[in-house]
Amino acid sequence: MDSSYHPKYWIIRFLLLTLQLLSLLPFPTQLAIGKRVGRLGLQLFKKRKSIASTNLKLAFPDLPQQKIDQLLTEHFESLGISLFE
Repeated sequence: MDSSYHPKYWIIRFLLLTLQLLSLLPFPTQLAIGKRVGRLGLQLFKKRKSIASTNLKLAFPDLPQQKIDQLLTEHFESLGISLFE
């Protein structure tokens, strides 16, 4: 039996199958789901959010915090969309 069918890989196989099925949806629906996944990532990955926020502050020191927060949200939305593309 192939080792990729071992139960420890079931979650990965399930996630890949789910992404494959979601890729069959119409593109505007994929974009909407991708944005939501990105916003979820923004909430879940606190360390990555902090790193990205610090990088944006260093790259754009003159921008107000509100604009940096907007860029941060758009960045994570783009990451979510990239899962479906």
